[in-house]
Amino acid sequence: MALIVQKFGGTSVGSIERIRDVAKIVKTELDNDNKVIVVASAMSGVTDHLINLSLQVSNLETDDQRMEYDAILATGEKVSSGILSLTLQSMGIKARSWQGWQIPILTDEFFTKGRIKTIDATTLLTSIANDEVPVITGFQGVFNDRVVTLGRGGSDTSAAAIAVASHADRCDIYTDVDGVYTADPRIVPNAHIHSYITFEEMLEMAAAGSKVLHMRAVEIAAKFKLKLRVLSSFSQAQGTEIVSKEVGMEGHQVTGIAIDKNISCWEVECPPDKQNHFLRLFEAFEKNALSLNQIIMVDGRALLVLPSMDSIRVNSVLTPLGYKPKELSQLAQVSVIGIGVKADSTILQKVFKILSVNGINILAANTSGIRISFLVPESQGDSAVICLHDGLGLENI
Repeated sequence: MALIVQKFGGTSVGSIERIRDVAKIVKTELDNDNKVIVVASAMSGVTDHLINLSLQVSNLETDDQRMEYDAILATGEKVSSGILSLTLQSMGIKARSWQGWQIPILTDEFFTKGRIKTIDATTLLTSIANDEVPVITGFQGVFNDRVVTLGRGGSDTSAAAIAVASHADRCDIYTDVDGVYTADPRIVPNAHIHSYITFEEMLEMAAAGSKVLHMRAVEIAAKFKLKLRVLSSFSQAQGTEIVSKEVGMEGHQVTGIAIDKNISCWEVECPPDKQNHFLRLFEAFEKNALSLNQIIMVDGRALLVLPSMDSIRVNSVLTPLGYKPKELSQLAQVSVIGIGVKADSTILQKVFKILSVNGINILAANTSGIRISFLVPESQGDSAVICLHDGLGLENI
């Protein structure tokens, strides 16, 4: 008998019919004499709708505003977890929905981007011992009796953290794709699916814009050596297992190509005492719960790359520091990820040659660990992914 955490994404619970299919997946594990904890995302499209409603009335500049924003967004998971619990009950399975505060999942005070501090799984484990299937709202916890959301994709993080706190044997992340691909199959039809991928590579893929797994979920799984799998709720495919180290003598040099179109890029002039200015900038970003993906230094200028969601508040943070930010519109970040990136110096040369031959305009580039990232016009983003995938031979790994 094993204890398994199953997380289902928004597409997986996107309709009543799909929720019934999810319930069958849960029942299959129960029929195999396993215990199951379920973490549910909001139904597909619901969170986006709630975000759009909120942004029509607020720029979310204060903690009080972000507090209400979290209260609004958290309703989506309440609906899906409740409906899934009812569906399981209709199949003769004992089930109960749980909200993050009821467990409780305690977070820090950063509304909209909270980080989990502790989870007391005592009551949850008692529920499981009584043959009940807990169906938990993903993406949220509690701070001082207020709901705090964990950022987009945070249900993955909820699932990994709950799996660790409950000493689960495995955490299965169910989504609408068969596993982790060498590139987005919607852009590259011949993209190859990995049967395994290392935690380090998966972290870089997630940081570079791959939507398959939330980066913080991978961090938690790696830290606590949690067995983590990515599976499809729509097929019987084997999926992808996230492993601690490369399988095989050398493994693959390049794991995949990722693209992130949901970015905002700002150009600022570097002042003479730029080190102190950047320190104050980082402090201001943290205080205002703004994410900073990376800083690229180019000819006395700094390019600040952020999630597009944070762009509405950039001016209010940078202007008081003496910066005159200029937003560069319609850009995409394309990244090449793989262990070989740091081990084989010729890969960087290959990447830029491929992009040059195919007429891709590179605005800026940087490397970090096992990743090469560069900014290109959004109109050339998909083309960059395709030519790199083919040019580096990823369809053959």
